[in-house]
Amino acid sequence: MLPLQSETPFPEIIADLLGLDISEPWVIAVTAVVAAGVIATVLLTMTAVLGIWGKRKITAAFTDRIAVNRHGPYGLLIIPADAVRLLSKELIVPEAVDRPAWDLAPLIIASSALLGFAVIPFGHGLQLADPETGLAYVFAVASIASLGLLMAGYASNNKFSFLGGLRAVAQNLAYEIPLVITGASVVIFAGSLRMS
Repeated sequence: MLPLQSETPFPEIIADLLGLDISEPWVIAVTAVVAAGVIATVLLTMTAVLGIWGKRKITAAFTDRIAVNRHGPYGLLIIPADAVRLLSKELIVPEAVDRPAWDLAPLIIASSALLGFAVIPFGHGLQLADPETGLAYVFAVASIASLGLLMAGYASNNKFSFLGGLRAVAQNLAYEIPLVITGASVVIFAGSLRMS
């Protein structure tokens, strides 16, 4: 056995470290979900940080210039500097906007992305809902984003923003057609729209 291998499952190790009663099965399940969430968050954050840093370095190489190297070692502090810059930006709302639609559009776009996760099985019993038409639900919920894009363009009361919103909706619909065709091929082979 390797020195880092253990006979005890990982959730039980974490529960034991936290001093939780591991005789209850729900403690192990909750510990497993929280530990997986923390690990996934750390990995995704590191991937994002290194991805942004790598993109800046590669873009600098393409354009034959020196990359970001003034902020910290190897330019790694540019990521927190960008975060501070983005979080300190002023929210500007034009005068003649349709305020309810202006405020609601980003929520509709974000909710269409998040609602699709309700039917995705992340593991045995880790699924919010399991309808017979799970794949159709995912496609239907994803298409709600087009409504939010159209609202965002229309609510600004600007013809150019409205045209930009129409263009975004057209792009979204153009991307959904091959996506639905691909999904239909999976349904033909699986014989069901169910996600589990």
